[in-house]
Amino acid sequence: GLILMGFLVFAPQGLVPAFSGLFSPLVRNPRKKGIDPEEHSSHPDGSVANLLGNRNPAPIDGGGAGSRLQTAELEALPILELHDVSLSFGGLQALQGVAFHVEAGEIVALIGPNGAGKTTLLNLVSGLLKPDEGHILLLGSTLKGLQPHRIAAQGVGRTFQTVQVYGKHTVLENVLLGFHVQGRSGFPGSLLHTPRERSEERSLRETALRWLQNYGLGPKAHLPAAHLSLLDQKLLELARALALSPKALLLDEPAGGLNPRESQILMEHVSHIKAKGIGIILVEHDMNIVMRLADRVVVLHYGSCIAAGTPPQAPRLDRGARLRLRFP
Repeated sequence: GLILMGFLVFAPQGLVPAFSGLFSPLVRNPRKKGIDPEEHSSHPDGSVANLLGNRNPAPIDGGGAGSRLQTAELEALPILELHDVSLSFGGLQALQGVAFHVEAGEIVALIGPNGAGKTTLLNLVSGLLKPDEGHILLLGSTLKGLQPHRIAAQGVGRTFQTVQVYGKHTVLENVLLGFHVQGRSGFPGSLLHTPRERSEERSLRETALRWLQNYGLGPKAHLPAAHLSLLDQKLLELARALALSPKALLLDEPAGGLNPRESQILMEHVSHIKAKGIGIILVEHDMNIVMRLADRVVVLHYGSCIAAGTPPQAPRLDRGARLRLRFP
């Protein structure tokens, strides 16, 4: 049983990925396309962003994905950057050369018809999928090759198109899952239930309860999450994502299935999140919400970014469902 628990903790993807990961640094793929930040760390200014042609890049101190930037340089960087990101599933080109950035305290809305690649793009940023080409940077550090839990720990929160909560667990336990990155006791401490681990658990529970109060879920903290309404489940998922203390937040159709009054409540919470300086990518079909919340709009069509601009410049779909761009 202990051996099985060890594999679940230290090799959650199984034996083959664990062993292949050990030998991957020794194997180079000559057919690999794109720029590898690690291979270019000797560039004169050590900047991944310069190699990618980014505007006004801040230099990275030659350490690749784990580089630490000075405070002033961090403030000059966008929260999230996508550079020529492409992905294909066999013969289907899901994304082709997508590039945009998200500043601190900015909401960038992704719009487009079904199948345009919006959710696929969020899956790439959060690590559920790996891009074939291009780079995704969080405050100048690449997320390419990181596992989803590592990307979450770096500061990328996520909600899903279909609410993903653990229905049999309590509301409080669901939020505590988001605080796991703040835990410092580790696996041995949790297994032995040491005094330090117990103290940390109490502290995280108190913090989680305060979060639930902010979202009106405090009285329901000890109810199973399955007993919540759809709006409360979406608020719970949002609170869990924010428990990661994210720098970037990915919202995939947060208002889906809600009535106008419930959508208004959810969007007020999103506005408060924006005011805290978190960069947000919003995927939403409700153009009223996009027009009210978004600072910029990026239009995807057949996996390509075909337009970008402010909400008044947002394209409209005509009766024939063909995408026409009406930019001034």
